[in-house]
Amino acid sequence: MSGPQDDCSPGEHPHSDRPNYTAADYLEMCRTGEAVYSEAEVCRLLGWSRAHLWRVLFMASVPEEIFEETLAAMHADGKPMSTTRFVDMLKRRMGKARTYVERCPHCGGVLRKRHR
Repeated sequence: MSGPQDDCSPGEHPHSDRPNYTAADYLEMCRTGEAVYSEAEVCRLLGWSRAHLWRVLFMASVPEEIFEETLAAMHADGKPMSTTRFVDMLKRRMGKARTYVERCPHCGGVLRKRHR
């Protein structure tokens, strides 16, 4: 009998590096109580960083009107789009952006203000 198993050494499986369930399967298992929800596990299954997941969840929480206006503004300026830049713009439009102040170590005077 020949097949994909013939290429493996004994005790090895050709799909051992892949999870045996998808992110959708995992979420369903959490709903039914078979698994406990973990953002780290969702990120692993999606191949995302936890920071990326946070940005996606933040974008999902933004009112649709602000989201669409910001998306249109990003397309209009012609710069490359990233989730980080998009979330920064959303925060500015919603008034949630932080301003970081860098001060002189000697006199304490303001050197620059950064908006992030």
